[in-house]
Amino acid sequence: PGDSAAVFQAPMYQATATSQTPAAMTLASDLRFENIAVNNIDHIYGSGYDITLGTGVTNNKDFYLYGSGQNAITEEIGAITVYSGRFARLVGYVRSTATPLDVNWKKAVITVGGTANVGTIIAGCASGAIKNGDVAITVEGGTIGTLVGGNQGFNKGAAPYTGKTVISISGGNVTNVFGAGTGRNYSVPTYCGEMEIEVTGGKVSNI
Repeated sequence: PGDSAAVFQAPMYQATATSQTPAAMTLASDLRFENIAVNNIDHIYGSGYDITLGTGVTNNKDFYLYGSGQNAITEEIGAITVYSGRFARLVGYVRSTATPLDVNWKKAVITVGGTANVGTIIAGCASGAIKNGDVAITVEGGTIGTLVGGNQGFNKGAAPYTGKTVISISGGNVTNVFGAGTGRNYSVPTYCGEMEIEVTGGKVSNI
């Protein structure tokens, strides 16, 4: 990261939220965790700043990472890069949107490697519709349960994704790759646009 980045890097150092209730973070600069134990932090909204978890990161609450905001798109989209730690969800753009969100071809980038353990990777958003997305997802290593090239969807809300997604897998262990989306509680996401999936290494159980 640049000179303005917030950097937490120290062996045996522990960063803890002030409450036992997991805290959310909204970034105002690039963030990098390395060789650190992080307690009671779950959702981290990049808000256009890069989120990097290097080697040696442990966490007692699974992380949820987003390249942009909770509901609104930011001027830039922060890149998400993880090489250690546990993650419930990595999302290219936002957590949710009540109305279709036009991201205007802003590039979202997600990279997974090392020993990172990820439940779900979502190109677009976890709930709602994304228009004009442009997402690159790279898996170099780690363990991923589900990788989605579009939106996840939630309940009965529409969750279409339009745009482009490139998925490149060269290492690691991926259980499922779903192009359009997975859906949660009846939602059926749709995908319209360009989808490229390249597997050159690692193990992928189902595409």
